[in-house]
Amino acid sequence: MSTPYRAVERGVYIVPGSPITMIIKCSDANWVVDPGLLTNRRDLLRSALERLSVEKYNVLLSHTHYDHLEALEALTPSRIYVTVLEYTSLLSSLVRNIVTYGFTQLPRILGVRSIDVKKEMVEIVDEGFKLGDSCGELLNLSGHSPGLTGIVFEDAVFVGDAVFGEKLLSRVGIPYHFNARQALSTLEKIKAYAEKGYSGILSHGPFANSDKLAEYVDLNAERLKLIRELVIDHLTREPLSLEELVGKILGELRAEINAGNILLGSVTVNSIISDLLEEYGLSTEVSGGLVRYRLTRK
Repeated sequence: MSTPYRAVERGVYIVPGSPITMIIKCSDANWVVDPGLLTNRRDLLRSALERLSVEKYNVLLSHTHYDHLEALEALTPSRIYVTVLEYTSLLSSLVRNIVTYGFTQLPRILGVRSIDVKKEMVEIVDEGFKLGDSCGELLNLSGHSPGLTGIVFEDAVFVGDAVFGEKLLSRVGIPYHFNARQALSTLEKIKAYAEKGYSGILSHGPFANSDKLAEYVDLNAERLKLIRELVIDHLTREPLSLEELVGKILGELRAEINAGNILLGSVTVNSIISDLLEEYGLSTEVSGGLVRYRLTRK
């Protein structure tokens, strides 16, 4: 059987997948970061932990989207750590789905499973929390989700879902961000680490040296800025419903136009529209049973 992980830093190992899982061996604690999807993960994670001689460990969740925590049920951690803005979403799958998707049918379309964690198992952490001596420190990367956290190691930074690889961007067209403006600010923070020579560990993308990390950051920032320009272009020319607008943008980005991409992309686009209201007015009209929006100059 091939080795189910690879080392990327001293004591830091990646179990491949989308998203990846990290196993971190510290002198005083071991960590599993983002167990990931359950499919094909149960045996993979157990094999990796056994080969690394890890018996006791905590789980750290970069955030509480289902694809990062579903495989929790395959593990027996001592404690589960999460940032304060992700805490309630971890305890309640209902809250998690509403915060992530709104009141849509997307969780059913995606086959999202209901996973609720007992609060007695959970510890709340914040930026600056240290995983152990010389073993990584948490970094606030909010934008993709309210409380997304990364980890700064000696020579690398785990960026979670703040930065996406080319394949995922090509497939989804519009990257999911709870707050697109905050996501851009977070990308600037990560770019500073790349410029200092840090490599990047992406949840959905390849391990990247500092030059490649900077390239990925620029790619993601350019995509968000392009989407903003397309929103302005369309909504200043014609009134469109949110889903009509997202469908048009996906087409222009040559991404697949399906229910998942439209509904997830709608979260990002809605965030951009809200941000634009500082500069533009917003008018609405109802026709054909749809609410259509238009941006107007103030």
